[in-house]
Amino acid sequence: QAQLDKMIKEFKTMPCAHGNASCSHDHRCCPFYHSDRDRRRVVIGYGVGPRYCAEPCNEQFDSQRCCSRGDDCSFCHSTAELLYHPDVFRQRLCYQAKRCPRGRYCAFAHSRQELLVPHFGEFEEADPTEDFIAHRFKTQWCPIGGPHDWENCVYAHTYRDWRRTPLIGYSSRPCPQWSRSIANGSPELNYDDRCPRGMACPLAHGSKEQLYHPQFY
Repeated sequence: QAQLDKMIKEFKTMPCAHGNASCSHDHRCCPFYHSDRDRRRVVIGYGVGPRYCAEPCNEQFDSQRCCSRGDDCSFCHSTAELLYHPDVFRQRLCYQAKRCPRGRYCAFAHSRQELLVPHFGEFEEADPTEDFIAHRFKTQWCPIGGPHDWENCVYAHTYRDWRRTPLIGYSSRPCPQWSRSIANGSPELNYDDRCPRGMACPLAHGSKEQLYHPQFY
């Protein structure tokens, strides 16, 4: 865990000592930055949360443009800042796996043991039981890297695909406000904007919560 914390705090935050010298090395596997494209601002301060959020800056993101807020900007300025952000780092499996050129410096997990988010077991994913489908199906966000069949995946991929765990006690009856937001609202609406009761709503939010509810399934 100490090594992971060190990578999140320090990876690509200091310039490479080789600079523009003739010494050639793979920048992807170097823990130091070589230009503004792979530079990261320090994201974890002392005694506080992240200094910027895990969202791209609309003024400067992997581009030559300069952000008007500079290093004080509260958004990511590069892919490096986004992928190594504590809210993103090691939350998905690397689709290149053993072929990955970044090795231990990769921002993605190379095994299930490296995942820093809750996930199901391989057996549950491959051969889910009826009890699993009723109580756990689509209750965790998908950590699988690369294209795959979302419909046959036991994980959720969007809020319309995700469901709350039935253990919190909501019924299988559909929430009318949620249904109206799906039918008439923007697909970009946040979760809490679809129903004012949000996660605490006692009714089913969407077809997954209704159809796979233990009292309905």
